[in-house]
Amino acid sequence: MAESVSVRTVEQPADAIPVWDWLIGRFRHFRQGEGLGRNPGSQPNRPGRSRWPEPETIRRVTGRRIARHARLPRIPDDAFPRAELGLPIVFHFKDKDDPPDTVLYPSAGPEGKRERMASPLILKPLALQSGKAVPLILRLKTPALTGVDLRRGLPPTTVIRDPRLSNYPNSPLAGSPNGSALEAFLAYAKSQGFTEVTR
Repeated sequence: MAESVSVRTVEQPADAIPVWDWLIGRFRHFRQGEGLGRNPGSQPNRPGRSRWPEPETIRRVTGRRIARHARLPRIPDDAFPRAELGLPIVFHFKDKDDPPDTVLYPSAGPEGKRERMASPLILKPLALQSGKAVPLILRLKTPALTGVDLRRGLPPTTVIRDPRLSNYPNSPLAGSPNGSALEAFLAYAKSQGFTEVTR
């Protein structure tokens, strides 16, 4: 059973809907935001390439790559760090010669095929007695994710967390010495004004 291990919040009460929008916006920026999760685009409304390892890993596993998306040699091509944030994840490649839509699942356990793994993060506006709310990040203590499955077969060297994932240039995981997406998000939250609440 999961138990809470840390709570983080920003002490700036506001109405619940703007708090929710701001909080989810922080999570979205961490995962896909320009300058953090991906490079700036070369044209307005056209995002740049991802800074995460998953696209390079999927291209390697599927053997599909559009010519103009040459291999980014500094980004690892054997890792799925965002799996720690919850599964499944649907990866969509927009170009015809890139991989088709690909879904990442948790590895099958003793019970057989698994379709979902809940996120160990709960993000929500926490209602206050005043009628206002503050953004809350609750990290649950959950069993470590030990593997993932593309239902295409992954090499046994595929990793979810590893210190080397935090060391390549512009890595979104730079905030985690362990190369953990979960730890990196919590470090990013701290940079956005969140503080840990302890009992």
